[in-house]
Amino acid sequence: MRQDEFIQKGHVVLATHVDEQFQGGWDELAAFCHIHHISPPRHLAELVSWLHQPIETWEGFENLALQSDLSGRLLSYGTPSEQCMALSREMHFASDPERELQDLPFKEILSYCKKHFAGDQHFADQYREARLFLVTHPYLPNGTITITSNPWWDSEIRKWLRQCYEPLPTACLQQIDGQPKCALCPRCNWPLEWPSKKARIARCYSDLCARLDAKIHYPTEWLEPSLDALRTTRGIQASVVAPEVPLIDLKQRIEREFGLECELWPAVDHFDLLIPLSEYMRFALDMKDHFNARHLAQTAISFPSTPGWNRAFYIFPEHRRQPGYLRTFLALWRQPPKTRVFFVNDFLQHLREYMREGGESNA
Repeated sequence: MRQDEFIQKGHVVLATHVDEQFQGGWDELAAFCHIHHISPPRHLAELVSWLHQPIETWEGFENLALQSDLSGRLLSYGTPSEQCMALSREMHFASDPERELQDLPFKEILSYCKKHFAGDQHFADQYREARLFLVTHPYLPNGTITITSNPWWDSEIRKWLRQCYEPLPTACLQQIDGQPKCALCPRCNWPLEWPSKKARIARCYSDLCARLDAKIHYPTEWLEPSLDALRTTRGIQASVVAPEVPLIDLKQRIEREFGLECELWPAVDHFDLLIPLSEYMRFALDMKDHFNARHLAQTAISFPSTPGWNRAFYIFPEHRRQPGYLRTFLALWRQPPKTRVFFVNDFLQHLREYMREGGESNA
């Protein structure tokens, strides 16, 4: 992660001068291989090849990967994968300083709205609309004018919203028909980066987008950005914007199929979705898009009691439907009363059955 960050900032890194932590990890890997009579990566190119393969497929590592709950590759198209990012945060005392700093503007919005909420719906509305604005505007083609020209925002909210954005990096620009243009990720709408001028490989905030939509490398729509164009910072995109993509999709599917009017983020930092099924029955949903089911189970707590609900559900996006994910979560989770967990499609089926039978006993 450190070496990749160095490269992102435009510094040339010689293959013979790798980051000392990277070299230390390589040394430990080689030692482990020798102890277990496995042929280790002999040179950097071979190591890079290993890192592009799922850990559980490395020769001699099958049982270790299973015991350590490790899976997936560490590099994707030459850049750190979602697995690599997750391990980096866990192994460095669960901290990611750069992302923490980039997250700060939205945390300030949350803190401001919490402080002044005290039953005042205006601040709940400010929080919800600020969050929705970021989710629906990861790219601002004309800069912050969309924010500054709206008198509805509190001045404090407006200030922190502006700081959730950064100037469009030059890595996002490609020469198309002689003009500098950019393209948005087909999944999360973040302006894509193009790390290499030779290979047309796109990079989003995480390799997750490329895994879920192979069209990411072949944009069909190119935009001509202005000099004022902005995008959300990587930290805001990773923590605030992209995880809500499956939530917004679920909300739209529920409203389209069942004709129910769902309420997004009904209170300040409580849960994600409130579904009024009848005068007496309301479902509360919280979408959890986490790579590590073990860590998620340790942090998933009881739902706040307000706004009022009858049944609560933790919902996992379909792209987290991996062997053992739900089993691991349920084995470690301290299940609160009236709370269940589903993947998105399973929850929709549960909702269909509930609506068809029309009774609370099936909730």
